[in-house]
Amino acid sequence: MGFHDSELQHHFQQAAAVAPDQSCPTAEDLWRARLGELSPGRTRRIAAHLRTCSGCAEDWRLVQFQQRQDGMNPARPIGQSRAWTTLAAAVLLTAAGFWLVQHRVERAEPTRVMRGEQQPGDLISRQQGAALSREACLLAWSVQTPAPPVSHYAVRVSTDDIFEVVFAAKNLSEPRITIPPQRLAALPRGTALTWRVTVYFENGTQVSRVFHARLD
Repeated sequence: MGFHDSELQHHFQQAAAVAPDQSCPTAEDLWRARLGELSPGRTRRIAAHLRTCSGCAEDWRLVQFQQRQDGMNPARPIGQSRAWTTLAAAVLLTAAGFWLVQHRVERAEPTRVMRGEQQPGDLISRQQGAALSREACLLAWSVQTPAPPVSHYAVRVSTDDIFEVVFAAKNLSEPRITIPPQRLAALPRGTALTWRVTVYFENGTQVSRVFHARLD
């Protein structure tokens, strides 16, 4: 990657420092959870956190994507020596830390919104907690005023366990989107869905909101 070990370690240590909240998992915890190296209890706590924290959920998806790009198997290898496993984990964690800190820093800048009386409006949706039809799965939302002029929207829909993305769309000009029925065909009735809407304002700020629903 073009970095010495000391530089990678420095970037890895920074990853936790730029975490959005003190309750958020560290870069190390997210990476180890994906590799199956955490205890079942700790993994369950992280999964519960991902259901309510859109930022960490996005980090989790990126960890998953990065490991797939690197050809990594989340399952722990069988037959490797403890020393080799520890060394490999250390190398992967420093690389993961550098990668996640870059993502979190880049994400932190554009998502910073104005504070004060003219703060951009919150997102609301009538579909929050509703049962959605798979044949006509319309997601709609609105921005409470006052708010700056809207540039565009983005939507990401996943199952409630946050592990798989069902549907995603960017650069939407209208505050609504219909999920193609074929993207929902394999999901059983009653599947819990999490969908995140991000509104991008013309002044460069943005606001995100996570909604929950179930598939009818």
